[in-house]
Amino acid sequence: MKNLILLLSLVISGCATQGNVADISISKSGANFEGNTYTSRTDLAAALVSKRGATIHLVLEKDVPYKQVEMTMGAVQDAGAVLDVGLVGKCKGLDC
Repeated sequence: MKNLILLLSLVISGCATQGNVADISISKSGANFEGNTYTSRTDLAAALVSKRGATIHLVLEKDVPYKQVEMTMGAVQDAGAVLDVGLVGKCKGLDC
C-alpha cells in the first residue's frame, strides 16, 4: 500500500510540474520568451523573475551568435535562484 501511495504521489507531482515549464528560444534576433523578443539582458531578467518556480528550457536555434547566448545566460543569472534551467537541443546526433 505504501508503494502505491508513493507511486501516485510521484505521478501527481510530475503532472503538476509539467504545466510550469517555459521555453526561451535563442535566435539571431534575441531571446524569444512568451511571445516577446528580448534583446536587453535587463528586460529579459525582469520577465524571468515573474516566472518564479518555473522550469526554464533554453532552446538554441541554428547559428546563434555567442552574444545572444551570453545575454540570455546573463539574464538568467540576474533573475537569481528562482529558476530551474535546462538546455534543450533542436537536433540529435551529428546532423546539426
